[in-house]
Amino acid sequence: MRYSFTCPASGCNFTIEVEARDDEEAVKKIVSEGMKHSMSDHPDMPSMPESEMINMVRAGMKKK
Repeated sequence: MRYSFTCPASGCNFTIEVEARDDEEAVKKIVSEGMKHSMSDHPDMPSMPESEMINMVRAGMKKK
C-alpha cells in the first residue's frame, strides 16, 4: 500500500511517499524520511521529540 505525508511547516509542500505493508511500517518510514527532510530543509526549526513526530505523522498521513 502507498502512503503519503505532506510537511506541515508553513510554506513547505514537501510530500513524502512510501510503500508499506501496514500503517505501522508506513509511520516508521515516514518519520525516518521526515527527520532527514527537517534537518536539510528546516535546520532552524526546533527539534521535535520522536513521539510527537509519530503522532503528527499518524494524524496526517494518507493511504493512496
